[in-house]
Formats: sequence, structure tokens, C-alpha cells
Amino acid sequence: MKFASVLVALACAMSVSAFAPTAPLRALTTRSVDSKVTMMAGKSSSKLKYVNAIPLSDLPKPGGAVGAVVGGLDVCIAVGTDGLIYALGGKAPPTGTPLK
Repeated sequence: MKFASVLVALACAMSVSAFAPTAPLRALTTRSVDSKVTMMAGKSSSKLKYVNAIPLSDLPKPGGAVGAVVGGLDVCIAVGTDGLIYALGGKAPPTGTPLK
């Protein structure tokens, strides 16, 4: 019984040492001042433009949806049961089948 408890204690000590850093902590956290790498993107001009997808008269009734191609993109225009209008990509993500 004493041998088993010594064996378990030794195994625990070895498993804990596996997660201990081998280098001094200061060496792991020191950064070079000469680093020229940056992860920041440069400034870009906004090219966001809103366009009409379908005429208001073609909006479906609440709870319905209609498909349209706008600027070469297939979109699905849906009207919620509460009357809010939503526009989303016109293809289902897992299969790529049209939503309209």
C-alpha cells in the first residue's frame, strides 16, 4: 500500500513539472524593441453604397420572402411577421441552395 501511494505521488509530481516553464519567466515575456511587424491594417476609404433591391410595391406580405439580384449578388428580401424588412444572402450556408 505504501508503494502505491509513493508511486501516485511521483506520478503527480512528474505531471505537474510537465506544465512548468523551462525558461525563466523574464525570458518568456521580454519583447524585442526592434520589431517592425505590425498587425494594423492601413486606412481604407469606405466604399459602402446603399442601392434599391426591389420596388416597395414588390415587397412580400409579412412572413414572406422574395429573391432578387442586386449588384451581381443574389439576395433574399424577407418581411418579418412584425413588419420589419430584412435582407440576407440568397443561398443557404450548408448546401448553397437558393432561399427564394
